[in-house]
Amino acid sequence: MASIAAKAGILIRGVAVDARQVWYAWLIGSVTMGTVVALFLSFRPPAQGSSGQSIQSILPGAPGASDAIVPLAGLPVLARTAVIFLGVMLFAALAVLAWYTSRDSWLPAGTRGWVLWMLLVGVAGLAGWLFAATVTFGANFGPTVQLVLGFAGGGLPFALAAAMLLRSWMINLAAAGISAALVVAGFLLVASRSEYEPNALILYFDYIRYLFSSTPGLPGNPIIFPTGGLPTVSG
Repeated sequence: MASIAAKAGILIRGVAVDARQVWYAWLIGSVTMGTVVALFLSFRPPAQGSSGQSIQSILPGAPGASDAIVPLAGLPVLARTAVIFLGVMLFAALAVLAWYTSRDSWLPAGTRGWVLWMLLVGVAGLAGWLFAATVTFGANFGPTVQLVLGFAGGGLPFALAAAMLLRSWMINLAAAGISAALVVAGFLLVASRSEYEPNALILYFDYIRYLFSSTPGLPGNPIIFPTGGLPTVSG
């Protein structure tokens, strides 16, 4: 009985450490990327251009300017700097987490292992986060829902990436399965609700190009989506 109890204690402690790494990755992602969402939603373009024309759509799937966002270049300088700073802090926090929990991952031990963990979780998490953001716009979710999802679920892609790197193959498979199911759900949601582009993958790359385009899309400037698929309004 003592031996069984000891083994159970080791197992419980191992699971607790694994869960801690995953939950911290979720927390880091939700705090940083949720704040990024809040910044973008705080500087949405006005409902009308300088000539009084209504801006029908700026981002794919957005029903109107009240639900649209400007690209990174369209944010005020301080807000743009804050977004970049939050991106740096995201990877810095993941690096600290990797350093203190490196033994929980199946990656090589030492500096190379935790740097690789930080890069994999950070890059995969950002890719997943951008896909989730694409789905929310493609499915015409409003700003309030997007903000709630940003803070509550913004860290989920990072947590799933971290779970795929844990030493438990069962957790790896579970995380991969959940990720695949969420991607499929995103494709189905966009296909059923998007008025612009029903293919979530095409919409994903359009969305990324828009976010990092140099066209701010503010009143007085043409609002042109990179694909040319959306209405162009000039103030």
